[in-house]
Amino acid sequence: MKENDFELDISIYNKHDFLKKIGILLKTAIFLTGVSSIISIGGIIVAVQQSVWNKIGVATFVWKIILSVIGILIFGSLIKILADKKPFSKTLTWSIRIIGILLVITSFLLPRLNDYQPSGFEIFAFKKGVLFDGYTFLSGIILIILGNVIMAGFEMQKEMDDIL
Repeated sequence: MKENDFELDISIYNKHDFLKKIGILLKTAIFLTGVSSIISIGGIIVAVQQSVWNKIGVATFVWKIILSVIGILIFGSLIKILADKKPFSKTLTWSIRIIGILLVITSFLLPRLNDYQPSGFEIFAFKKGVLFDGYTFLSGIILIILGNVIMAGFEMQKEMDDIL
């Protein structure tokens, strides 16, 4: 071949269907997160009506609400993956980023509540209090980074789809 020559591969490329490998797990996860999301929404409504935070504590109540919101975001992301039949989407990317941001905010808010129970890993712990709950803060930062990595994958997937 000469310097400016190139080869063109015109063979048929069968797109790998990743859903075949995880289909049962994905559908199981969608079912379970969907059921838990519905139950948690109902539970939050009932808990607010009955002032449950007086019984279980404000920190525990806030943590349960955060976990419910995370479950709903995960449910939406899983539905989007099944609907699009693609591993990456903007919905997934933003859901993971939002979960990360929620966890970082929660790591700052929880130590300020009266009934906060230390996790054993606090960041900037002083005699008068804790600045961040370490486990929640670290989890949030990792999810924000993971969301950015998935966004890069989504952009690569989009470029590949445009090429094909």
